[in-house]
Amino acid sequence: MSKIIKLSNGQEIKFNPPTAGMLRRSMDMQKGEGSRAFYIIGECTNMSLEELDKLSLEDITLLSNELNEYQTPSSSAK
Repeated sequence: MSKIIKLSNGQEIKFNPPTAGMLRRSMDMQKGEGSRAFYIIGECTNMSLEELDKLSLEDITLLSNELNEYQTPSSSAK
């Protein structure tokens, strides 16, 4: 299920859940964990790497945290 994320400039973007295909493509195309995360965030938000590069560190952290939500087992699964 998609989630709307509000950036520090007030822009709202849709964050789509990451897929196995996104992860596979990021591993094929990108070297290094940080580059893979940027690639997947770009895929989830339909933003180019150039657009992501222009975001503030606060916004990148917000999007990274959202991505981590999908990679961390939820507390309800315990």
